[in-house]
Amino acid sequence: MLVQQTRWAFGLMQIGLSRFNPLIYGPLRMSILQSLCYAYNFLESLYVFPVYCLAIIPPICLLYGIPLYPKVSEPYFIVFAFIFVSSRLKHVQETIAFGDPLRNTVYELRVWMMKSVACYLYAIVNAILDKIGLHEANFSLTSKVVDDEQEARFKQGIYDFQVSPMLLIPMCSMYILNLAAFIIGIARLFQKSDEFLAQAVLSLFVVIVNYHLLEGMFLRKDKGRIAPSVTLLSIAISAIILGCGSLLLFY
Repeated sequence: MLVQQTRWAFGLMQIGLSRFNPLIYGPLRMSILQSLCYAYNFLESLYVFPVYCLAIIPPICLLYGIPLYPKVSEPYFIVFAFIFVSSRLKHVQETIAFGDPLRNTVYELRVWMMKSVACYLYAIVNAILDKIGLHEANFSLTSKVVDDEQEARFKQGIYDFQVSPMLLIPMCSMYILNLAAFIIGIARLFQKSDEFLAQAVLSLFVVIVNYHLLEGMFLRKDKGRIAPSVTLLSIAISAIILGCGSLLLFY
């Protein structure tokens, strides 16, 4: 799924960076509304920027004791809380309205996070490299053979992480960063819960929604787990991000 999503996002970004960009090429040939609908398809990859900001900046600031959001006792905190809670409730309402089980809300959010962190990142990078002539066109085949163990995991709703490490490393790195931030941030909650509650809740939200990554890295022993080498590399990348964060914040 991740490989195919990366290909689709890459192709759409190529269109967005070409002269056939719907926002430039489209208005003269179709309605503005139709142009905007087409433009959304390639602009969706830009979610990678706010997602990475939310995945990196709040946990780093939580680890180093820098509050980002208003205190719980301040009136402006209600604004942030309302936006977060209302967006989640709206997603729940849409899921129920379509007749899907409530657990699909978590699955859809999980897939969106995975796409934003991994697929959209490589799609944008490859599209830019292709635009400046540093990316060669290629078509790598993916195996369509499913063994008995993969089929059993699929029926049980267990994720199969037998994909390219390049797609797993960004997700695992962001997860480990938020997991570490939440664990260490608990101590800060006992000291200054009024200041760091929002950041701790945000990291906890990421940890809970993407619990399957925790299982894949540390709890599972089957063939579909995340390879230990990927886990170790992700831990190293998370440590590097924390180190760079300290340099930017204090120097």
